[in-house]
Amino acid sequence: MSPLNTVEHIIDWIWEIVLMLEFVVGQECRSTVNSEGLQVFKLKEHENAIQCFRQVLHLDPTSAIDYANIASNYRDMGKKELALRYYQFALELDPTIEFARDNLLRLQQS
Repeated sequence: MSPLNTVEHIIDWIWEIVLMLEFVVGQECRSTVNSEGLQVFKLKEHENAIQCFRQVLHLDPTSAIDYANIASNYRDMGKKELALRYYQFALELDPTIEFARDNLLRLQQS
């Protein structure tokens, strides 16, 4: 193996490590921000909770649970149409989120 091939191999290996670290840090960051959002939701600080869940969505736009969490905040704020939209989108991404399905049905019937 030539020295150039060895250097290229090392660079590829370093990039793999960097990508793995970004993934791990991103997962931890998502979890932390999501937990913060749930805490402020419990305190009925809905605008702050929505901002937390949007931060998570910035890191992972496919996080269905965070769309559902935003919907729950809108529901509690009396913003039915926004809540419906966010619950529907969450369920399109993940139809197994039971609380989203239950709340969507309740809102549709009200």
